[in-house]
Amino acid sequence: VERCRGQLDAPAQAVEFRRTRAGGAARGFGAEDLSVMAVAAQVVDLIPCEEIEGVVEFGVATQRDDGRRRSGFGCRRRGFELRSQGFAAALTAPSRGVIKGTSAVVLLGDGDARDLILEPEAALHVNFSVVGDFKDPGYPNSPMGAYALTRQSLYDAEWYQKAHDAWDKNHSLPRPETNETLVALQGYAGGKKRVIFDTADEQYALRADQQAKEFDLNAILRGSGREYRRLGLIAATGRPIVLPVNFPKAPPVDSPEEAMNVSLEELMHWDLAPANPRLVAEAGIRFALTTDGLKDKKMFLKRARKAVTYGLDPDAALAALTVTPAKILGLDHVLGTVAKGKLANLVVVHGDLFAEKAEIIETWVAGRRYPVRPVMIEDPRGTWEVRYATPGIDAPPDLVITIEGTPHKLKGSYKSSRSEGEIKEIELLDARVFFQVHAAARGEVYLLSGTVTRDALFGEGLMPDGTVFQWTARRTGKSG
Repeated sequence: VERCRGQLDAPAQAVEFRRTRAGGAARGFGAEDLSVMAVAAQVVDLIPCEEIEGVVEFGVATQRDDGRRRSGFGCRRRGFELRSQGFAAALTAPSRGVIKGTSAVVLLGDGDARDLILEPEAALHVNFSVVGDFKDPGYPNSPMGAYALTRQSLYDAEWYQKAHDAWDKNHSLPRPETNETLVALQGYAGGKKRVIFDTADEQYALRADQQAKEFDLNAILRGSGREYRRLGLIAATGRPIVLPVNFPKAPPVDSPEEAMNVSLEELMHWDLAPANPRLVAEAGIRFALTTDGLKDKKMFLKRARKAVTYGLDPDAALAALTVTPAKILGLDHVLGTVAKGKLANLVVVHGDLFAEKAEIIETWVAGRRYPVRPVMIEDPRGTWEVRYATPGIDAPPDLVITIEGTPHKLKGSYKSSRSEGEIKEIELLDARVFFQVHAAARGEVYLLSGTVTRDALFGEGLMPDGTVFQWTARRTGKSG
């Protein structure tokens, strides 16, 4: 079992925005607007996977005896993190090697792994940017060697096919050996099967194009974010690019010594990197956005919004998360747009997707709802008078609690004849609310949970000594 460095993931794409008034069933949002984003395609991305001995629950890249690597699924623990950014599908890819192996497109839902695979062999992945390692001086240990190895392997695969074709026509010829590695490379040279090249910078992108032309490969470039440095030449290749949004942090220049250690190239990249998606779009290059290179995948939307701030058209950004990845991966018959017969991948956004304060509420994967933020079926905000249904308990008497805040960030306080203080850890799940009453004066914490039904609350509580009690509450005032 091998470490799978990533997944070309895809935030659930939206082809249209519909403004709806969140009344009725979505009472928790009152009169606030929800942008309902129809998603059926997604961004392409690389997500690190955990290395676990044996078989991983949600799959990893594996090394076969014949040397061919194939990716399975990403880590299950990544599912929520990706869905929180609107991702509904992923292209999982092996991480190491020169000819790294094939990737699989999977849905980011829960369930049987066999039901989540959309495309078991989406693309072959190739990496030229090999760095020499003195501890493991194997071949190849340089970009030149990696380029030569890939080139020779494709020529070997071509010879292998011709040798078997010749033997099929004339069995008097020596029978060629069986080589599963060369069998795995069939259908790429001169064919429609996709090859994704990792490009560490703009020069690697041009090298990848050179090899793609030599073998007539259906090539996709996994970009570096430095395409702006050779934009005209890269645009002339006509290759689609998967663009990262891992824009660099501002270089440290607080002191003269630090400033002297920062090169002009570093300063220029810090300044120009956020504009790279816009420049690529203006050059007419097809591109998708990716979380590749982000240590914290939850920063993806923030970085994508920064690209929009730097001039990337929001419609182009939306296409880069939806229809374009679907077409690049050949899955636009099931992803990319909302249409009859396609998968129901949807994202519900509070606000416009690329607005600074927009918030993803839930992601739907193949028609199944995955909440990211709690949607209130009943609104618990307001002032409540609490009564205890269990007699004889030593709980705060005449308890009045107040819950306020936004639907996604609730806060509260309590007051009784004994003490007053904060209500903490307020959580909401559909019509149920969970919270803690902190009686600071006595150093006690009471745990309560209840179900909201219009202006009534009823549920259970847990005393500091472990005693369980029943309680009810009546709403005496609204809070918004």
